[in-house]
Amino acid sequence: MKRARLIDLLTTIRSTIVSFVSIVIFVALAVAVFLGIGWSGEALKHAAQEEFNSNSLYDLEIEFPYGLTESDIDALRSLEGVTDVEAGQVAYQFVKHGDTTYLTRIASCGERIDTFTLVSGSLPTGDKEIALEAHAAAQRGISVGDTVHVQVEEDKGYLRESDFTVTALVECPAEISIMSTTWGSAPIGDGSIDLLAWVPYEAFSSDAYHDGSTVVKVRSNALRMDNEFSEDYTTASKELQTQVEELGSRLAKDRHQSLVDEGQSKVDEGQRALDDGYAKIAEGEQAIADAEAQLASGQQRISSGEAQLVSAKSLYAAKKSSGRAELDEAAEKLDAGWGEYEKKAGELDEAFEARDALAALVESMEEEIDSSDPDYQEELIELAAMKEQLAAMDEGIDEASSQLDAALLELEEGEQQYQAGEEEYASQIAAAQSKIDSSTAQLESGRSELASGQAELDQKKAELEDAKSQVAEKDAELSSAKEKLQDLKDAEYDWVVLTRSANGGVISIREYVDIVGRLRISMALLFVFVGLFVCYSAISRLVLETTRQIGVKKAMGMTSREITMMILMYAVFSVAIGITLGIVLAAFVVEEIVLPTLTSTFYVTAERWWSPWGATLFGLGELLLIVFSAWAACRFVLKHDAVHLLNDSLTSRTSRLSILLRHVVGKLPIYTQISVNNLLHDSRRVLGTIVGVAGCTALVVCAVTLNNDVGAGIGIQYRDIYHFNEIVTLDTSKDNAVQDIQRQVNDCGCDTSVPVFRRALLFRCLMVRPLRQTLWFQPSLSPLAVR
Repeated sequence: MKRARLIDLLTTIRSTIVSFVSIVIFVALAVAVFLGIGWSGEALKHAAQEEFNSNSLYDLEIEFPYGLTESDIDALRSLEGVTDVEAGQVAYQFVKHGDTTYLTRIASCGERIDTFTLVSGSLPTGDKEIALEAHAAAQRGISVGDTVHVQVEEDKGYLRESDFTVTALVECPAEISIMSTTWGSAPIGDGSIDLLAWVPYEAFSSDAYHDGSTVVKVRSNALRMDNEFSEDYTTASKELQTQVEELGSRLAKDRHQSLVDEGQSKVDEGQRALDDGYAKIAEGEQAIADAEAQLASGQQRISSGEAQLVSAKSLYAAKKSSGRAELDEAAEKLDAGWGEYEKKAGELDEAFEARDALAALVESMEEEIDSSDPDYQEELIELAAMKEQLAAMDEGIDEASSQLDAALLELEEGEQQYQAGEEEYASQIAAAQSKIDSSTAQLESGRSELASGQAELDQKKAELEDAKSQVAEKDAELSSAKEKLQDLKDAEYDWVVLTRSANGGVISIREYVDIVGRLRISMALLFVFVGLFVCYSAISRLVLETTRQIGVKKAMGMTSREITMMILMYAVFSVAIGITLGIVLAAFVVEEIVLPTLTSTFYVTAERWWSPWGATLFGLGELLLIVFSAWAACRFVLKHDAVHLLNDSLTSRTSRLSILLRHVVGKLPIYTQISVNNLLHDSRRVLGTIVGVAGCTALVVCAVTLNNDVGAGIGIQYRDIYHFNEIVTLDTSKDNAVQDIQRQVNDCGCDTSVPVFRRALLFRCLMVRPLRQTLWFQPSLSPLAVR
C-alpha cells in the first residue's frame, strides 16, 4: 500500500512538475532569504564580538564634567564585578596637515582596555607621537611619518605639545564603524569629525584637566558571554551600571564640593592679592605725590639758586669792575706820585748841583779873597751873601730831602698798599669765582638730580598706570571667576555612566542587524505569501483536474482522510525539498551576497555562520503553512461523495461572471478570444504567475536598495543631517528653554536649527591669572545644532 502511494505521489509530481517546482522554488527562496539574511546579521555580531574581545572593548564608559580622581578610580576598582579600570582623556582640536585643517577627536591610548589593532607603524610612546585611525587617515592622504600640527586656542592647551609625528595607523574597537566622509560629531567647528587620533595619556596636560580624567573605562569578566549583543548582557551591564551610578552619585558630590572649596580658596586668594594690589597702588600714588612735592620743592630751590647765582655773578662783575677801577685809580695816583717824586728828586739833584756849584764857588772865593784885605770887602759881602744863600740852599735842600724822603716813604707805603690791594682783589675775585663755580656746580647737580627724579617719577607713574591696568584686568577676571564659581556651586552633576550599548559601533551593528532582521522577515513573508498562493493554486488545480480519480478512489473504499494525506504528502515533499535547497542557498549564496554589504561599513572580517535551530524552526513553520494551504485547497472537493465527484457537476460549473466575460469576449477577434479563453480556463496558474513575477521583482528591488542605501546611510547622516555650523548649549531644566533659544536662533537668520537632547557632557578650561589656573567645566546637557 505504501509503495502504491509512493508511486502515485511520484506520478502526480511528474504530471504537475511545473507546479511542484514552483512550490519548491518559492519555499527555497523564502528559507534562503530568511535564514541567509538572518545568519549574515549573526555572523556580523559574532565577528564584532571577537574584535571587541580581542581588543578588550569597555563594558562601561564613565564621563564626568569635573573629572574623576585617582581615589574615584580606586573606589571603582573595589566594586564587585569590576575587573579592570583605566582612565583616559579626550579633547576636540583642529589638526593641520599640509594646507588642510581637520577637526579631530584626540583621545588617550588604551593600554589594557580599548587596545588597538595595528595596521602599520608602531604605537606612540612619546609626547610628540600620535596614532591615527587608518581609514580616516587614508581618506585624508595621511601616512606614517607625516607631521601634523595641533592648533591650540588660548586657554585650551589640552596637550603638552602642538607638533606630532604620525607613528601608527590603527583600528580601534570603540570606533568599529567605518564612516564614508565623517567620524561622528564634535561640539566645535561645523560638528563633523574628520580624523580620529590617539596619543599617550602623559601627552595630555594634567593642569588643563585639573588632575582629573574626563573618561574612565571599566571592564568586567562577569559580563563575558557567548553573545554580548543579547538581552542577558544588556541586563547584566545595566546592573553594573546601576552600581557605578550609585557610587558616582556620592563621589560626584565630594568631587564637586572639593572643586568648589578649591575654587573658593583661590578666589579668596585672588581677592587678597587684588586687595594688596589696590593697597600698593594707594601707596604708590602717595609716594608719587610725595615725590612730586619734593620735585616741586627742588625746582623751587633750583630757581632760587639760579636767581642767587645770577645776582652773585652780577655782584661779582660789579665788584670786579669797581675793584679794578679803584686799583687802577690808585695805580694812576701812585704813578703820579712817583712822577712828582722823580720830578722833585730831579729838582733836588739840581739844587744839590747848584749848592755844590755855589759851595765850590764860595770855597774858591774864600781861597782867593783874604778877609783882612779891605779891597775885598765887597767880595766878602758878596761871599757872606753867597754863604747865606748856600746855607739857605742847604736848609732848603735838607727840607726838600726830608720832604722827598717822606714822599718816598709815602710812595713806598702806597706801593705796598697797592700790592696788598692787588692781592686782596685777586683773592676776593678768586673766592667769588670759586663760590660762583661751586654754586654753579651745585645748581647743575641739583638740575641733574631733578631730571633724574623726574625720570624716576615718570617711570613710577607709568608703572602705576600699568599696575592699575593689571589690577583692573585682574579685578574683571576675578569677577568672572566669582561668577563661574557661583555657576560651579549651582551646577552639581552625577557621573554619566554609559554601557556598551551607547557605543556608536555597537549601535550601528545592532541597527544593521535589526534592519536586516526586519528586511528578512518582510522578504520572507513576501515569498511565503507567494509560495502559499502558488501551493494553493497548484493543489486546487491538481484536485480539480483529478476530481474523477478522487471519486474512483472513494468508490474503491478510500477515505477522505487517506486521500487528503496523499495530497498533503505532495505538499510536504515539495516543502522538504524547498527547505533543503533554501538552507544551501542561504549558506552559500545569500550570505555571500549580504555579508560583504553588512561588513563594508565595519572593519571586521566575518565568516559564514549558520544555526540549525533557526533552519528547523523556520522550516517547520513553512511546512505548516504550506500544509494548511494544501488542506484548504482540497477541502472543498473532498467533502463531496463519490457520486458527485464522478460526474462533471464540480468541474463544469460556470459563474455568471464567466458567462458575462465570454459574451464580451465573443465580440473580439478570434486570436484574442483564444488568448482570453486560455487565461480564463487556467486563471489560477495565470494569477500564480503574476504573483510570482511580482515577488521576484520585489526581491530584486529590495536587494538593490539594500546594496545602494545601507552603506551610504551613516555617511549621509553625518554629512547632511548631523552637520552644523555652531552648537548652542542650554539648560533644559529651565522652563521653555528650548523654545526661547530656537526663537532667538531664528531671529538671527539661521536656516535650520535642530534640538538634540543627549547626556554627553562637554568641558572647557578657563585660565584665571590672579588665581593662577583654575579648571571650570561647562555641561552641555542639551545642545542645539545650528546650521
